[in-house]
Amino acid sequence: MRSIVGRLFFVGAVFCAGATAATAQSNHFRGNACIQTVSAGCAAIGVTVGNCSTARYRPANYNGQGNSSRLSLFNPYYAQNFTLPTGSLVGATLKNVNVTQVGQSATLYTAKARIPAQVPASPVAATIYLNATIDINGFDSDAPTCNVRMRFQGQRFPL
Repeated sequence: MRSIVGRLFFVGAVFCAGATAATAQSNHFRGNACIQTVSAGCAAIGVTVGNCSTARYRPANYNGQGNSSRLSLFNPYYAQNFTLPTGSLVGATLKNVNVTQVGQSATLYTAKARIPAQVPASPVAATIYLNATIDINGFDSDAPTCNVRMRFQGQRFPL
């Protein structure tokens, strides 16, 4: 009896895993983002070169997703989300992004961001890894002159 139950469990697990994998569509990249450069305005809030965050990045129009760009940074005591409601951040132009920052309280403000380099430049459904250089001016609501350059490295999710 135990053998039959074990086999049924195995078959059920295989079918469920197959159904989940078939219906799950990759829609963003998960990884980390580390600060490479900072402006003098960052010192007041302790943002320094080498600070790293767990990160999620969704490029505009990636694999059937909407035409907006989103970067979320997660740290032990706060989180930030930078959203360009329409379009791509890839390019030389700094664009206004909506920022939601949650720490001691929730804060909404506007910053400027761009992605001067991204590999691959236009990710497709088969893209597994994505690397991007991200510039954010007005990185923190408590230090509007804090400008950073970050390096994002991520893997598509779900894989």
